[in-house]
Amino acid sequence: MAGIMGLFASELDEFVADYDNQFWDASFHGETYPPRIIMERSTPPLYRVEDDGSKTMEPNPTIQIIGSVDTEVVTTGKLQISKKDFTKLTNRAAALLELFLHGFMQERKEMEAAQND
Repeated sequence: MAGIMGLFASELDEFVADYDNQFWDASFHGETYPPRIIMERSTPPLYRVEDDGSKTMEPNPTIQIIGSVDTEVVTTGKLQISKKDFTKLTNRAAALLELFLHGFMQERKEMEAAQND
């Protein structure tokens, strides 16, 4: 099991480094089910000027890739990313989440087997 989680950790580090160079802040949240990877675009604050002249801060563009039986992708903010790059990002994140879930299930099976011995 340690091999799968070790592979996951190295793949996640590579993923974070690759997208950090493209100004995305990537974070993994695996404490609760379903695990998720959250990508937030590193941009300066953007403001929308309302009709009355007030300014409303726009949220940073964010992509959440949620790993469950069926992978879910949730976006917020104004994304400026090509369809090809978006697909590549989400597919790569989904593969990472699948690897994590596989390692988690393997660890669970090993723990149950150890308890039965």
